[in-house]
Amino acid sequence: MKRLIVALSGATGQIYGIRTLEILNSLRDVETHLIVTKAAEMTIEQETNYTIEEVKELADFVYDIDDVGARIASGSFKTEGMLIIPSSIKTASAISNSYNSNHYISCPYE
Repeated sequence: MKRLIVALSGATGQIYGIRTLEILNSLRDVETHLIVTKAAEMTIEQETNYTIEEVKELADFVYDIDDVGARIASGSFKTEGMLIIPSSIKTASAISNSYNSNHYISCPYE
């Protein structure tokens, strides 16, 4: 069984992440591990007809964004990789600069 982590960040275009989850859900040999940011939850509600619960049901496993003890946080958790779809500029910048923060200072968006 192949494992793939899917993360939905707060960027516009949530339907791309949802469609990706739908396709992966139809594949028998792929196990999906989903992370949804709080900003992504807001964007999903604003941009799509899906509920957050419907989106989460597309994944095999779902993790809270603040769960630092999640299985996927371990270096021993083997995966094929991770998709961040859609990715906000903040998230892409954080990854490229090795910056990690899920806390909002002055703006509740990513």
